[in-house]
Amino acid sequence: MDNLIDEIKAFVGRHPPPKLAADAMLSAEDFRRLGYTPRILFPVVSPVAVAKAQADIGFPLPPLLKGIYTEVSNGLAGFPYDILGIDGGCASDSGTLVEAYVSFKTGGEYDTGPWKVGLLPFCDWGCAIYSCVDCTDSAYRIFTYEGSGVRPERYSLSEFFEQWLQGKVNRSHENADVVTREIINPSTGKPTRVAGRRKRKPNS
Repeated sequence: MDNLIDEIKAFVGRHPPPKLAADAMLSAEDFRRLGYTPRILFPVVSPVAVAKAQADIGFPLPPLLKGIYTEVSNGLAGFPYDILGIDGGCASDSGTLVEAYVSFKTGGEYDTGPWKVGLLPFCDWGCAIYSCVDCTDSAYRIFTYEGSGVRPERYSLSEFFEQWLQGKVNRSHENADVVTREIINPSTGKPTRVAGRRKRKPNS
């Protein structure tokens, strides 16, 4: 795990957030070029802050996430993704890591039943799609939440970040990838990002 954290730290060092104007409009090609380059980094946090987050959700965070928060960045704001941080770090529409978990846990019934205790939404892909890690499983297996349902993936949290380092995270056990593309919002006339499914090519 320490080696993986070092690799993530080195990747972030090689791919610092680009200097973009606050009103910069990115094309689909820009998004492909930037890949998994962080858009914003955050100050690292102390073990005390991690302990408070764990107390708030009621279970320990995976050691890999702890290491990212304390050694790399308190979450990573990206282009096609946001790795949620704890208090003061990266937040999505559902808030920080703790706020997102509480929101999902108290959100009621889903297609797959009540929200599973310990299933932590940690990566927001937009369009209400989240990667979640099962913190009750020592293998830290990944699930994808989309459309009021949860489905298992075939990889763990460490494998998620190994894919992330390569600029690609597959999020389907049904031979499809979730991809993002740029469209013009018909209501505002401005570019926006949407997610959809694309059948995975053989051997990809």
